[in-house]
Amino acid sequence: MRGSVFRRCNKCRRRVTEARRCEHCGYSGHTWAFVVDIGTRGKGGRQVKRQGFATKSEAEEALATLLATKHRGGAMPPRGLTVGAYLTERWLPRMRVRPSTADERRVHINAYVLPRIG
Repeated sequence: MRGSVFRRCNKCRRRVTEARRCEHCGYSGHTWAFVVDIGTRGKGGRQVKRQGFATKSEAEEALATLLATKHRGGAMPPRGLTVGAYLTERWLPRMRVRPSTADERRVHINAYVLPRIG
């Protein structure tokens, strides 16, 4: 398994080569990203892509961590929050509603959303 680290344009999201400006749209802002093939799923392969790193060294470090985790036989780390975790940990606490409304929404999430979506 090998990965590649590259620049990605902030405007059109395409790869940027050694030039400081994007060849496609001319925008000069970019972030660093990486992509790695992590094996097969059925007949096709599976790629993991991560982007938004400020420096090349940050992207390379994240790539090395991901490859080390996969090499040790560990599961791939989750990319983000699940819907249920987002709703219960972020969305509900930030709502500006009456306590009774918040309680009602919590009951609905626990009764309908979590069992089906997770």
